[in-house]
Amino acid sequence: MKKKTAPATASAFSRRYSRLIRSLSQKDTKVVISMGSGGIRMFAHISVLRFLEKIGAERHISEVWGSSGGAIVGLFFAMGLKADQIVQQADDFFKTHHLQLVPSAFSIAKNILKEAVSKSNGGPVLKGFHNINESLQALMGKTLETGKQKYPWYCLAYNLEKNRTDVLTHTPIPEGLYRDFIFPTDPMDAIIASSAIPVIFTPKVIADAGGKRTYTDGGAGEEIPTVSIYKKWLQDREVGLEKKKRLLVIAVDLGTDLSTIDFFDGWLIRKIPALQHLRMTVHLTDLIRRARIADQKRLLVRDPNVELWEVNVNLSNVSFLDVKAIPKVVDLAETIVPAEFDRLNASLLT
Repeated sequence: MKKKTAPATASAFSRRYSRLIRSLSQKDTKVVISMGSGGIRMFAHISVLRFLEKIGAERHISEVWGSSGGAIVGLFFAMGLKADQIVQQADDFFKTHHLQLVPSAFSIAKNILKEAVSKSNGGPVLKGFHNINESLQALMGKTLETGKQKYPWYCLAYNLEKNRTDVLTHTPIPEGLYRDFIFPTDPMDAIIASSAIPVIFTPKVIADAGGKRTYTDGGAGEEIPTVSIYKKWLQDREVGLEKKKRLLVIAVDLGTDLSTIDFFDGWLIRKIPALQHLRMTVHLTDLIRRARIADQKRLLVRDPNVELWEVNVNLSNVSFLDVKAIPKVVDLAETIVPAEFDRLNASLLT
């Protein structure tokens, strides 16, 4: 009896999302999954991957893109790990590592004071409170050593010297094609650069034959990979590398706001004028970022050959740096993600 039940359930699931499956399986459509920034909220991406696995979407995906936390989960997926395997890797990591991402209010005040009295540094006031190299190495190292790449993977990082978004990848690319746009990069260096959240983490310096570049969080320029995906697709079509005439981007938005960090509600913020100014600045930055995301999405949908599926996993009430919030993120995502795909399925033509 058990053997008969599973196919029936799978068949019912396929019928329920038949419109999604039909769109994904179009031979002339390139399907790209785009995982947005989110810090600890990145674990919500796993629910999206689990859903896509259920409808058999993996065989239709051509590329995996990510920014910040989305780049980390995206790299796991691109290296062939299933959703449940990513969860297991994360569980193993947190059982053996104590990870603190949120700086204390005291460390913020000390850093501000240190930079204020230093005349030798002409850079930004806040350089960052943590270096996440070792943590990401522990989290990703085994997968990169033993895994085999299943999908082309690209991540975004913001180039501080050039004031632009760069694409970093360990996927082989044609020499000279994506000049000053896509850079061959060690995958560990790439996710460290993409995840270097401004103020919180130390910027990542990458030096190679092309020179030295300093990167901060990919979300600083493109929180959800959209414009960069579109740009690459157009370039590939222009030179004949891409034969498919349509582009479908599954863009996962985790609603990341810097102002949700817990220390912005702390007592020290209310007592020190400089920190109050920082809080207001960060809130304004969030508003600007959300407006920019909307503009970037509009650029894609103006092209009749591009389809954008917006999967909005709104976790704005969950701090994106609080490791203790991971179970809450997972629980919320397991409810939100199916509802989002229900909405998308209903929006498609029969």
